[in-house]
Amino acid sequence: PEGSLFYKNMSFSAVQARGSVLDKSVTVEPLTCTFAGGILTGSLDIEPAALPKTTSTLLNLQLIDAGFLKSMEQLGHLTQDPDKFVRNFARAGAEGRMDATLSLKVSQNTIDWSGAGHLSFRQAKLGQIHLLGGLSKLLQSLGLGFTSLDLNNGYVDWTIADDTLNVSNSLFTGTL
Repeated sequence: PEGSLFYKNMSFSAVQARGSVLDKSVTVEPLTCTFAGGILTGSLDIEPAALPKTTSTLLNLQLIDAGFLKSMEQLGHLTQDPDKFVRNFARAGAEGRMDATLSLKVSQNTIDWSGAGHLSFRQAKLGQIHLLGGLSKLLQSLGLGFTSLDLNNGYVDWTIADDTLNVSNSLFTGTL
């Protein structure tokens, strides 16, 4: 079946999923929907644990060609201050597109998250680095913008384990 899904104020549309239940474990695969103008595919496994009312969820997701700012607006609902989270990107004039992969295990009723992922973005206008500080802004106002770097493209590889987020590899590029 196809439909819409809302989770913590995040909107997923054109949801298509098939699922199965085996020994109290629930598997949803394949899962396909649209998210922030991109295509989200993957699988979801929910397994009961030994303790009552405790389950673990394994997410394997891939997001292709989503709107960067729209994604951040949606994902901001997972933070403690969604408005502040989105303002940071909107102030920089963020736009562009993004792709992401995610493999994450989440245990409910405990703080036990583990997994890894990759995020890449293009033409995102994340902000500027002024190589000469305030002097760069002055030179830019005079039409000499070669001392400021516009951060537009990049990627981040990350892992999470033991309540620690580790960025193992990242690259941000831009134009002068």
